[in-house]
Amino acid sequence: LSTEQYFSNVMLDPETAHPRLILSEDRKSVRWTDAEQDLPPTTPQRFDASSCVLGYQGFTLGSHYWEVEVARGRTWALGVARRSVPRKGWIPFQPEKGIWAMGRCRSRYRAFTSPVTTLPAPGETGRVRVALDYGEGQVAFYLAEREPPVFTFQKASFGGESVFPFFWVGREGTELCLRGGPPQPLCPPPIPTAAPSSSCPSPDTPRSPLLGPAAADAPLSPAPAQGAEGH
Repeated sequence: LSTEQYFSNVMLDPETAHPRLILSEDRKSVRWTDAEQDLPPTTPQRFDASSCVLGYQGFTLGSHYWEVEVARGRTWALGVARRSVPRKGWIPFQPEKGIWAMGRCRSRYRAFTSPVTTLPAPGETGRVRVALDYGEGQVAFYLAEREPPVFTFQKASFGGESVFPFFWVGREGTELCLRGGPPQPLCPPPIPTAAPSSSCPSPDTPRSPLLGPAAADAPLSPAPAQGAEGH
């Protein structure tokens, strides 16, 4: 990955969010809800089966990173997705489908390669750094302030498309919060809840994948105007 990485102040795009996902007012955190939401009719951009949401801003060049705090829950996934990623029906989390992601299923961390790669990354989820080098075709994931990255996709084929931050939220009380500046608490303290018992789905079946944690703190620099675009 390039040594000149730019911190990106990622915000979530509500137009892409699955109907059961609740976004915070500032569009910096997301969680699953069992309650029906009063949303406008489904749009072409919205995921209707897999519980996913994309970042609002996409990238077409340069090196960027963003950080996510996993406030609670052990079933989730993070990464990047091409603009053309399918939004309707169950989506396999695979590079061939335009998704480069890593996640967690309870105590197991996985990179969503083809086939899935199980990662030896013990410990609780904390802050995760996702680092994208568009020109080199690399997507790297850092866990719990550890170096080197726990996993890196090499020679990713973005096909000249914009790629967007990608988030998948499990149904067991998971909440993901984006970091927007210097190190600070992002999500409120966990509230004890009776999480439903369910098995962890595989990346190519209904209810798809899960991800893992952590990121290293580093000096932050403003994201460059070039190489970024919205939907």
